[in-house]
Amino acid sequence: MSERLKMLVLRIAVDVMPTTARLARVFEVGDQTCFLCSGGRESTYRIFVDCKVINGIWFQSQWGLRVKELGCVDTLEWINLKVNVDTAFKDGMAAVGWVET
Repeated sequence: MSERLKMLVLRIAVDVMPTTARLARVFEVGDQTCFLCSGGRESTYRIFVDCKVINGIWFQSQWGLRVKELGCVDTLEWINLKVNVDTAFKDGMAAVGWVET
């Protein structure tokens, strides 16, 4: 995993992404609605898992991922699932000799 990706995962895990919900803890923030889907309060969980627009982006990715069907209830659970899937995928690719470990 690249250093930039590790830093992003760390920021997601400790909930320090600059979402309006997070900024509202420190500053006066008027509208905390998700700017992409207007479906609820913009939080780390919403911008990576719960937002309808983001769900469409995940589905249109090369993996065709349906994030809501993963059943994750919080961001840490989602990160754990994502890391485990990536590790299992890489291990499987190494097992057939497509990538080096």
